[in-house]
Amino acid sequence: MRPLSARSRLLPALAALLLGPLSCARPRVVSPATRFDAGAKPAKYVAVHVDHLQAGKLEAFADARRVWLEVLSRHATTDGRGLFLQTGDSGFLSLRPLATLGDLDRLASLGQAALVSVDPNDLRKYDAASDALLAPPHRNEIWRYDEDLSFGAGDPTSAFTAAAWGKMTVEEIDPTPAGEAYEKAWKEVREALVAQSYPLVRVSYWSRYGTGDLVSFWLAKSQRQFLETGSVEATVTAALGAEAAEALFARQKKTVLASDSIDVIPRLDLSSKPL
Repeated sequence: MRPLSARSRLLPALAALLLGPLSCARPRVVSPATRFDAGAKPAKYVAVHVDHLQAGKLEAFADARRVWLEVLSRHATTDGRGLFLQTGDSGFLSLRPLATLGDLDRLASLGQAALVSVDPNDLRKYDAASDALLAPPHRNEIWRYDEDLSFGAGDPTSAFTAAAWGKMTVEEIDPTPAGEAYEKAWKEVREALVAQSYPLVRVSYWSRYGTGDLVSFWLAKSQRQFLETGSVEATVTAALGAEAAEALFARQKKTVLASDSIDVIPRLDLSSKPL
């Protein structure tokens, strides 16, 4: 379902990430000592933290995060930050699954309890090392998972953890009734993708507490799979024919007021188990 609130611009913090340079080709970076658990059931919401970084500071930020994770490992605990996604070379998103919005208060209490055995000086060092590398905007959002606008993703968190490469797209959808044509068109697109056994997965969220934009992730098991898979447009054209596909995408694109995209890499080596 589309959110009720109107929208007039792309999510500011995400727009800044999207305007950053695209990441170059690189293998997936996963530490064998790091494990990220998806949880027992799909999360209805995710709490999203946006870390937009100064130019050239991505690896320094990642190094500070690794040092902090080593501290947490020694104490057999977690900071509950959840899944980290690298967005190009401009920063990170971290996603914490929420069954309900009420989990925000519960997680705050659990987070304090989880760090009770950790030396406060270690936490201060991590905050100082990472915060010094930030650039505005730096903020939090809450997104709601939309199963109907997703594809091939039973559990969105599991879809992220199974992926090694992808693309994040932010779309501002027409808030008037005309915008409903987006979802109707997407239903036809999805049916065509199913018919063609399209291998990529799409995970879609509405920014419920932000500007209400549609944030979608196309995910692949490897960078090679992502690059070698045909586009959605080409796949739908193969299923429907050129004329029908062109008309379908024209209807959908009329509802999109603004859009942009950037490479994403799930960073399990920087992630921590949710609380």
